[in-house]
Amino acid sequence: MKKLVIFLSISLFFSLGIMAQTLSTDTFANGSAPAVADTIAAPIDVTSIGSIFTITVYYEYDNTVLAYVDTVDASSEVAKFTISEPVPGVIKVLGESPNLSTPMTLSDATLIKLKFKFLGGNSDLKFHTTDYGTYTSSLLKSDYSNFDFADADVTNGSVQGGYTDNAISGGDWNTAGNWTLGVVPNSWHNVTVNAGTETTINSAAYAHNLTIAVGGQLTLNSTLTLGGDMLMQSDA
Repeated sequence: MKKLVIFLSISLFFSLGIMAQTLSTDTFANGSAPAVADTIAAPIDVTSIGSIFTITVYYEYDNTVLAYVDTVDASSEVAKFTISEPVPGVIKVLGESPNLSTPMTLSDATLIKLKFKFLGGNSDLKFHTTDYGTYTSSLLKSDYSNFDFADADVTNGSVQGGYTDNAISGGDWNTAGNWTLGVVPNSWHNVTVNAGTETTINSAAYAHNLTIAVGGQLTLNSTLTLGGDMLMQSDA
C-alpha cells in the first residue's frame, strides 16, 4: 500500500510539472543570428496557461543592441494587446480577454511576436519573474486569483551577433545613413573613418576598435568611448 501511495504521489508531481504555466522565447545565434540592420521577430510562446482574464509579460532586452520596432499579434484569443515601455529596455505586454467579464482560454502557441531592429552585439531576452524583482510577469486567472511566474516557469532567449565592421565616409557620426551598415555604431562595432573624409562627433559615441584611414579626419565635440584599440594610419 505504501508503495502505491508513493507511486501515485510521484505521478501527480510529474503531472503538475507537465501542466505548469510557462513562457518561452527563442535564441538567435549561429545560423539564425541576424545581420546588422535586419529585423528579427522574437516570439513570446505560452504553454498550459488555461482560462484567464489577463496575461502580463515583462520582457527585458539591451536597447543598445536592439531597437524595438512593433509587434505582431499572433493570438486570435486575445482581443487587445497593450504595449508599453515602463523603463528603457523593458517592454510590458498586456493581453486582455475580449470581454473582461468572460475569461479566455489560451492555447499552447505563440502569444505575440516582438519585432526589433538588430544594431549589432549580444543581448539577453529575459522575462521578468518573482525571482527578478521590480516587475513580474503574471496571470489574472478565471477564479480571480493571481499567478506570478518564477524563473522555473520561463525559458529565456538571446541574440548573439558578435563584433561587426562599420565604416563612414564623412558627415555626422550619429546619422545612421552615413554608415555602411545603415546604423550608428555601438560598442560591438569595429569602425573605420574612410580615407580623405571628415567626420564629426557631436554627441556621445561608441565603438570597439577605431581606425582612422590615411587622410581621414575625426573631430570630437563630445565623448567617444572605445572598448578596444585606436589606429591612426598615415602615409610617409
